[in-house]
Amino acid sequence: MEKFLLRFFGVFMVGFISTFSFPHSILPDPGKYLSPWFEKLAAWTGRHVFGLERAFEPGLISDSTGFYLHAFNAMILSLLLAAVWTRLDRKSTNDNLLRYGFIVIARYYLALQLLVYGLSKVFKWQFYMPEPNTLFTPLGYLHRDILFWSAMGVSRSYTVFSGLVEVLPALLLLFRPTRLAGGLIAAGVMTHVLALNLSFDISVKLYSAFLLLLCLFILAPDAPRLWAFFFTQQSPPAPFRSPAFRRKNLYLLAKTIAICLILTDALYPYLSSGNFNDDRAPRSPLHGAYEVMRGDSWQSWQRVFIHRKGYFITQSAEGRMQDYGLIVDTLRRKLILEQWEPAAITEISYWEDSAGFLLLEGDFFGDSLRVGLRKLPLDELPLLKPEFNWTVD
Repeated sequence: MEKFLLRFFGVFMVGFISTFSFPHSILPDPGKYLSPWFEKLAAWTGRHVFGLERAFEPGLISDSTGFYLHAFNAMILSLLLAAVWTRLDRKSTNDNLLRYGFIVIARYYLALQLLVYGLSKVFKWQFYMPEPNTLFTPLGYLHRDILFWSAMGVSRSYTVFSGLVEVLPALLLLFRPTRLAGGLIAAGVMTHVLALNLSFDISVKLYSAFLLLLCLFILAPDAPRLWAFFFTQQSPPAPFRSPAFRRKNLYLLAKTIAICLILTDALYPYLSSGNFNDDRAPRSPLHGAYEVMRGDSWQSWQRVFIHRKGYFITQSAEGRMQDYGLIVDTLRRKLILEQWEPAAITEISYWEDSAGFLLLEGDFFGDSLRVGLRKLPLDELPLLKPEFNWTVD
């Protein structure tokens, strides 16, 4: 049974991580080429095995129906392959080497993902400063995931701390002597991450559960020792012994290359962009929140927001928001706006001055537009003030 379980989880782990796309900076992404085939299989499983008649997303993306179906398919295929493998290899005596190989794959993959997510927090890429439209959205209208993202985004100190808590076990997992410590810390971190994703409805639930499963797999060989240490007064059994390699120089070279690739891949986005604190990264000169000048209540606009990711967002007096795609042509001083439904593109001219006044004029999807806007000082909002108090008085 132990042979079968080892082969089952090893096949499932390798198959799962190699069949959905997770782009990296320099490391290959086999899922980019394999995922289209498994998306078709997921769609077939949804319709013919589970009888899903409603339309669903077959793509292998975060928490899509297709991604859950893919996990189910991967488990079934892994069960079949593990059963055949175990039957054909019943007399194998190299299970220790096989276990070690699967654990190394789990350690290095988990370390890579913890570094990717951890560094994105340390450098404020994941939990970025809330955009102007979010800052002016009433609290009760925010979805829980945006609320959590915004709370993290306004606290650089806690975001950096939470990132370092992920980077630490990642580094420990890269080396055999610290594997157990790294696995224990990573298990605690991923348990917390999974709880956050479930509680705030953040769409990485399945993937974070898979990463937690990798933590438990890494810790599995030491489970008897951990049980004896924490819950009994008996001497812990002998630790899991890694196989000895005859060609140590070749082993050290391969390990060094693997670690360098992992570290380079995780650090490359920040080294190439020079952005080590996204809070201070340059924004478009027009980026911000604008209030419609008194007397210019055009189409009941109350505020206009320029989003850093290329969105032009309007907010009515009732709080309803409407977004459009945006390209800023600074040479012609034009805003190129894209409407989604019905599909249309228009251009409006803009003029600005140093005092934060912005004038928009032109054809706004068939209506004549001329409106004056005043830029709002975001740093004066209570949420963005750098306040810290040791006492309440």
